[in-house]
Amino acid sequence: MGQAVKELNTFFRGPVPALLGAFIAAMVIFWMVVTHQIIKGNLDFLDFSNSFYVAGLLVRSGMLVQLYPSALDPSFHETAFNQFAHAIATTVPANLDFNFMYPPLVAFVFAPLSQFSLRDALLVWQAISLSALAVSAYLAAKLSQIDKPAANLFFISFLSLPLLHVLAFGQVSIVLGVLPLVAGYLLWQRGNNFFAGLVWALLSMKVQLFVPVALIVLASLISTYCRRDAKLDLRISTPAKQLTIGMITGLCLYHGLPTLLLGPSVFFGWLRVIALTIKTIHVPSMPWSYHLTISLPNAILFLTPSNWQEIARLVSKLVSLAGFTLAITALVKISSNKTLVPARQKEIMLIVACLFPPLIAPYLRIYDCTLLLLPTWIIFFRHSLISQFGQTAFKALLYIWIALDIYVVLIFGLGRDNVAIPQILVLAVLIVACLQVTRSAVHNNNQIDVEQESSNSPGT
Repeated sequence: MGQAVKELNTFFRGPVPALLGAFIAAMVIFWMVVTHQIIKGNLDFLDFSNSFYVAGLLVRSGMLVQLYPSALDPSFHETAFNQFAHAIATTVPANLDFNFMYPPLVAFVFAPLSQFSLRDALLVWQAISLSALAVSAYLAAKLSQIDKPAANLFFISFLSLPLLHVLAFGQVSIVLGVLPLVAGYLLWQRGNNFFAGLVWALLSMKVQLFVPVALIVLASLISTYCRRDAKLDLRISTPAKQLTIGMITGLCLYHGLPTLLLGPSVFFGWLRVIALTIKTIHVPSMPWSYHLTISLPNAILFLTPSNWQEIARLVSKLVSLAGFTLAITALVKISSNKTLVPARQKEIMLIVACLFPPLIAPYLRIYDCTLLLLPTWIIFFRHSLISQFGQTAFKALLYIWIALDIYVVLIFGLGRDNVAIPQILVLAVLIVACLQVTRSAVHNNNQIDVEQESSNSPGT
């Protein structure tokens, strides 16, 4: 192992990062309480205020149909949701449009919070998010690869500025992202494949967060049928089939059941809002969104002049397709490698899959990168880093962490109109890190990082 990597690994496993994270956590909680409850700062520009709280109010008021655009709405500016949101967020300029990109089940989650005042509801949601992060750290600490207590995992997370963005703006990437990812991964590692898929299906509440687990499930299923000795087997006893059936069951529960109860118009309205978002993703009426987006397909659209947009859309789709194809190919190879113990195989698949959304998803926000917390916990707090893959993953995740933190500082320091070049540089770091880790996973994944892993790993 390189001396620099060894020293950095020892540092992150030590007390200093956790203590620094604990200090930042205390400051963040103090800031949230003082700003929102004492100083009474402006909340209109927070995602919680102009999206989730509005959705909860609409559900509680019996106006569920106004959550999504109608078939006649050419843009978000004309939607009933945008008008309702502006009635609440009165200080936001009228040319900035609001929308609710989540399925109706998420709106029902926020309906009880809409009974509180906006400030109190935000504080409650931030407390729920902190609790979800604590539970995620507790579950991750149960993994056999990690030998540090949950407190270390929890507090070091506060060194991630995208996580602080999630908390400050009232986003859902912890509750609907980190928590189901960690819970599903723990179940998967323990061989509870059906329930792992069932839990992972919760990530579909935010489509871009669903990408990593969808890649894992699809690759596992493909590798099952691509083996040389594969036969047509309709039994559901294989782990990949159980994982797939669990995810399909979850998707039916979380999307199909609400569709049956609320009517198909609501479900198709959700699909329209996703399609309209992709269609208008470069429109000047949403300029404030670009600086938060960390996505190669999205960057292609924004950086291309308006008269070249048709070509840019084609190139953007081809880039997403190329990223998807590369991810599936790499994950199938890893899943088909029978020299790996199951626990190690699943770990590598998770890390690789979590690095691909910036190359695939057209609408990935910087706070969605909180999904990288689980791979970071696994690599930073594992027993030892012996293999080439472990060293490569450690360096890649560290570079990504630093790059994202610097970018968040630049967003608030330089303003959203001056971050085009830094955003390109951050994207370059993400893409290079993803490709390096993927290459190492495919070519060097026959080496393990924990000498005792083969005797301690759970079966599948």
